[in-house]
Amino acid sequence: MPLGFGRSVLAYKAAGAAASSGAYAFGDTGAINSGNKATYSPFYSTPPFVNSTKFAVVLWFRISSVSDVDGPASRVIALRTSNGSDASVTFSTTPNASYFSLYNGSKNNLMFFGTSTGPYTNNANWQNGVMDGSWHCFMASIDVSNIASAVASGATTTNSIFIDGVNCTNPDPGCSNVATGCNFSTTNYIQYRSGNNGTDTGAYNASFECGGTFEVGPLWIYDSAIDFTSSTVRGYYYNASNTDGFVDPGTDGTSGGATAPDVFLYHNGTTLTGTPTPTSMNTLSTGTGAINIIADTDGPGSGGTN
Repeated sequence: MPLGFGRSVLAYKAAGAAASSGAYAFGDTGAINSGNKATYSPFYSTPPFVNSTKFAVVLWFRISSVSDVDGPASRVIALRTSNGSDASVTFSTTPNASYFSLYNGSKNNLMFFGTSTGPYTNNANWQNGVMDGSWHCFMASIDVSNIASAVASGATTTNSIFIDGVNCTNPDPGCSNVATGCNFSTTNYIQYRSGNNGTDTGAYNASFECGGTFEVGPLWIYDSAIDFTSSTVRGYYYNASNTDGFVDPGTDGTSGGATAPDVFLYHNGTTLTGTPTPTSMNTLSTGTGAINIIADTDGPGSGGTN
């Protein structure tokens, strides 16, 4: 099954059905700081995104324990550009050091994952809730041109974070509206579990690493905002009635009803692939590191744990 990025939600679609089986996923064989790591490097000769103040992601992930999260944090996804702007998803062992961000080259606006009303009000709740060896669904949307409204009122139609369908939106109080966003039209690489690489390249960087059993399944990426405050929209990706809440996305991310992402990535049991098909899919490795493929009988929608 897949991972993806896309535009806007325009029409009602049926709620997502359960998958007939789970989805494939992947991690790697090396611990953090082992020097033996591996991941994939999707490359697009023609960038799949447009410049935007908006960015949205849906990701299925499984973290076995706090030992799979680097200090100070693990950078799971990053889009880099030619002018220094970027967007990323970063997990820490504390909810208010875990964040979804868009940096326009001068102003970094970010939203944390912990809220005063729950479920992740403290470190113990966060670690026990998402670093528990089970599959979880992360959804986040940001629009830096209108983020001040989220600082004032919490989740909005363009700025929100949900994990397993539960609101976790906590914008940084320092967020402020900016007119320019990310220069996504110059992004050729999806940096995925590849550390804190500060430029748009396919290289691996041994900082902000993901542990071997920080595993990832289907991924949607959008250069637009998605209204995750809508339970109907969330249902295209996550349905609590299904095993793990998993909704089968098909091979383009839309089978559950979701708007087509700009990039959808998924593992097919042999390699990472996606829609649109990457120009190339390289494996990055250090030392003796290797990809660990998670079978569909243990991936999202299977009920498998690690």
